[in-house]
Amino acid sequence: MDIPSLIDSLSYIGIFLALTLNGIFSFPSSQITYIICGVLISKGTLSFFPTVIAGTLGNAVGNLILFYLVYRFGPEVATKYFQIPMHSIMAFHKKVEHHGIWMLFVGKLTPSLKVVVPFVAGLARIKKSTAIILFTSTSLVWAAAFLSIGYFFGEHFSWQKYALIMAVIGVVVAFIFYKKILEAKTK
Repeated sequence: MDIPSLIDSLSYIGIFLALTLNGIFSFPSSQITYIICGVLISKGTLSFFPTVIAGTLGNAVGNLILFYLVYRFGPEVATKYFQIPMHSIMAFHKKVEHHGIWMLFVGKLTPSLKVVVPFVAGLARIKKSTAIILFTSTSLVWAAAFLSIGYFFGEHFSWQKYALIMAVIGVVVAFIFYKKILEAKTK
């Protein structure tokens, strides 16, 4: 079953399930799922706020499952069952220890880092309430951003426009991220 069929047959429950799977396995792609949903919102098939809520809760639940697994059983869960290299987890964990928890927030909004954030948060043993706030807030920002892309481009959406937007977002996030790291090193 493909994403549009899942959403068509299960509506908001399908969105919740797809984004829960994304939160655990990084598949199906959250960006693609949200853009498809955004296009469906522009056509009137879905409503914006229920879609945001379903996607946000689904992704947060998936991330919390990963967080709790590592919190309870250690980082080996990530390497053994999810094929995440230990060096990736440890490198980002060191950044979090050095620069603070805000790195988890920024990392969760960075496509290449967002996969390891739940594992690092579990390894860092952040408070469970902080993890809930972290994953819910970043999932909300992610959902709203990509739903908006799908909505505003609607039927005129193209992968070339998407790539351009992602490149601009990536450059802005990377600039902010590295600027903060350089500021922290000079202090």
